[in-house]
Amino acid sequence: MEPYTKKLVRAASDWFNHPDTYCRKCNAKNSAAFLAPVFVEGIDARTGQKHPTGVGTHICLDCATKQNWIDARTGNLRPGVTL
Repeated sequence: MEPYTKKLVRAASDWFNHPDTYCRKCNAKNSAAFLAPVFVEGIDARTGQKHPTGVGTHICLDCATKQNWIDARTGNLRPGVTL
């Protein structure tokens, strides 16, 4: 395997080993597509308390769409929306 390919494989495997994340709006766990992730090693981002593995938060794509934050034409955040 080429060195560049090894780096890509490692990066992909690191991504799948992230802690559980929960949507800040609907509490959905580990959404496939999400925005504004917050991860802090050893901290539960929902409560700010220590946690052995850490817990992250995000805003799931379904909630962002329901809030009308996504531009249907481009798939990007609408102008003026900051997360």
